[in-house]
Amino acid sequence: METKEIEIFRLSEIIARSMREELSDDERRVLDEWLAQDERHRTMYAAFGREEVLAEQVRLRQTIQQLTATPRLPDVYVETEILASP
Repeated sequence: METKEIEIFRLSEIIARSMREELSDDERRVLDEWLAQDERHRTMYAAFGREEVLAEQVRLRQTIQQLTATPRLPDVYVETEILASP
């Protein structure tokens, strides 16, 4: 996974934890810095406070995690194994 993707996942975790009021001091600092960077960040964070937006973000994140966590065998390998079976 690329560095930017890792940062996005970490930030999404922090945002979710902030909605549950479970932030550590370090996580609060990271969130505050991100919010201070751009008005769009503050708008996005406010939108996450709406339940339907947050629920959709959680579903998307879970889907991404499932897709990236399950290694997929190359099609060539699968076909070779099928052909090699007795």
